[in-house]
Amino acid sequence: MGPAGATTATAHKIAVIFYTMVKNQVEYDATLWAQRDACREQRIDAALERQARRRGKVVVFPDQVIGHQTASF
Repeated sequence: MGPAGATTATAHKIAVIFYTMVKNQVEYDATLWAQRDACREQRIDAALERQARRRGKVVVFPDQVIGHQTASF
């Protein structure tokens, strides 16, 4: 993502925060957005796993690896 994409993403995030605050008549609460970001990460991970399964691949996340050894070249 380049500078234009970053600007658009930031503007979108600010717009969503502002809309939610006005719609629900609440003050800004960073913990709500941290929860939202965590849910977004889970959705992205699930989508990645589904795409990999469709292609016959397996996704292994770092927290799932026990006794991981790096390759020596």
